[in-house]
Amino acid sequence: MKLTDKNAVEIYNSGGAVAAGDWKNGSGNFVTPRPIPQKCIKIESNQIDSIKNANARIAARLLLQRRPKVRKIIVVNQWEEVEKLAAQ
Repeated sequence: MKLTDKNAVEIYNSGGAVAAGDWKNGSGNFVTPRPIPQKCIKIESNQIDSIKNANARIAARLLLQRRPKVRKIIVVNQWEEVEKLAAQ
């Protein structure tokens, strides 16, 4: 499995959506954003309705319910493919 697929499975296992601010490497002053996996997308919180996959839309809404101040979200876009990878 490629590293980008592992990262997509990591997002899938954490509920299907992650706050973009949490998707980072390092700590303190040495923080860098992690690359967005191929099967995921980064969206603004007001663009949730534009997500075509129903499972991804639900995951993004649940994240916003738990953390209403989140502005950018990384969501699994190709849900079925990542679900198959997670089952392996």
